[in-house]
Amino acid sequence: MKPVLIMLQLLVVSTPSPDATDGTLQRYERTSPTATWTPVGKPIAVSVGAAGLKTDKREGDRASPAGLFALGPVVVTGNPKDLRAPYVRAHEGSVCVDDPQSAAYGLITGIDAFPKAATWQSAENMQMYRRAVVVEYNRPARAGRGSCIFLHAWSYPGEPTLGCTAMSAEHLRSVSAWLDPARTPFLLQGVAPSPGSLLASLPPTR
Repeated sequence: MKPVLIMLQLLVVSTPSPDATDGTLQRYERTSPTATWTPVGKPIAVSVGAAGLKTDKREGDRASPAGLFALGPVVVTGNPKDLRAPYVRAHEGSVCVDDPQSAAYGLITGIDAFPKAATWQSAENMQMYRRAVVVEYNRPARAGRGSCIFLHAWSYPGEPTLGCTAMSAEHLRSVSAWLDPARTPFLLQGVAPSPGSLLASLPPTR
């Protein structure tokens, strides 16, 4: 029987409609599984996929996944001193494989163990992000359900993504530094008038 993971940190991203590319992120924390969620900091403007949010995301659909997801390590290119979360440094050749036909689909060099003699036709260069929080969507990977989902910085305010959730580099630094693996941080994304109303739809036992 798997242990129940109790979230004490939660990032909540809401968008006003399923096809909206703009959204709002709010951090929440609680002191125990029975305590009330308390907002942390001010709401943060974010962008999601160019095709909005989908619960049935597929590879290449340009939508961000809707649902509740664990957060993995942070991929960085520098030497961070502000992170409590585990991190790995992206180096030349660090990639996330987005080829659904590959045995390495959804895996990231430097984080995941690649199958022996893994090959692929397409992959994302991890160095381009500079800093990215891994969203544990479609893990372990099922072919075609989408891969390489991150929290990362946008190039310009409101820039839609290909399936990730983006924000300013300043906000990304603040959010990633706040994450504490001892408090089991998760990401909740969905369509709602506000992060607070989306949080209210979450079962109290989670």
